[in-house]
Amino acid sequence: MLLCPGGAEAIEMAVLLAKQVTGKWKNHFVLGQLPRYYLAGRFYRWTEHFNTGYGPMVPGAFHVEFPNYYRNPWGLTDKTQIDDLYIRQIETVVQRNPDIAAIIGTTVTSTPVVPTAYYWERVQDICRRHDAFLIFDEIICGLGRTGKVFACEDYVTPDIAVLGKSLGGGIVPLAGIVTKEEYNSLSNRSIGHFTHEKNPLTCAAGLATLQYIETHNLAKHAAELGDYLLQRLGALQNRFSLIGHIEGKGLLIAIDLVTNRDTKERAFAAAQGIMYRCLENGVSFKLIDGNVLALSPALTINRQEADFIIDVIEEAFAYYAINDSRT
Repeated sequence: MLLCPGGAEAIEMAVLLAKQVTGKWKNHFVLGQLPRYYLAGRFYRWTEHFNTGYGPMVPGAFHVEFPNYYRNPWGLTDKTQIDDLYIRQIETVVQRNPDIAAIIGTTVTSTPVVPTAYYWERVQDICRRHDAFLIFDEIICGLGRTGKVFACEDYVTPDIAVLGKSLGGGIVPLAGIVTKEEYNSLSNRSIGHFTHEKNPLTCAAGLATLQYIETHNLAKHAAELGDYLLQRLGALQNRFSLIGHIEGKGLLIAIDLVTNRDTKERAFAAAQGIMYRCLENGVSFKLIDGNVLALSPALTINRQEADFIIDVIEEAFAYYAINDSRT
């Protein structure tokens, strides 16, 4: 394991390790929400919000879409068919760029979109056939969030897993990479050298975090409470037509709001109104893509607090529905 202050540096270290081991220099991103968040610095930028006005990004980076089963552009519902079409994008890029060092993807995206095991098995097969590393970004979805300590436990074992955010207990800046023993040492190269890379304070926080997760079995707890929250949200979906789709794994849950379930038009105004109503009543969450309520409560919440979250969200939907009908 190699430590560093933040996720951006950890991703950079993972890519540098892949380059050193494979002898290749290009990098291929399988996109979830990855570059929108912590890669807003100098390394890779995906959306216009982060890349406009900065000039060329790091060369050798290719971007493809992450599977989206609810909003895929083909209007398909069969997940295997959807996966195959997204994987075709990866195959095309890799075949035309044999010097790709790594394929990087968020195991389960922060929206979230929960990919199938088939998808990641196919991506790993591409990596093996083309001598490229498979790197999983677990900065958001790792350390118990999806119901397993590592989200990839439900999929395949990557060559490198990148950890961050919760590794420092959500308080101190700590991130790092974990790799296979055969890649655990570079005798004559440095891929990470930071002022606070082995800071004793952050390391103490990281160790305490890992011990607490293990001692209190928070991964299993997240899986159980996540199932409960999804069950209660499913009941809300039957009641409110604004809810077009619910997706989640463990305590990483998304509610996609639509103005029409057939057209799946995003309900931007409703999402804003519901978010602020929830904030007023004590529940905070993030909006993604303008209409997706992204819930990621603390792994330590109990059943009573889970009920409070759903009760507040339910009240916000009801409040918005009443006030929207009056306008």
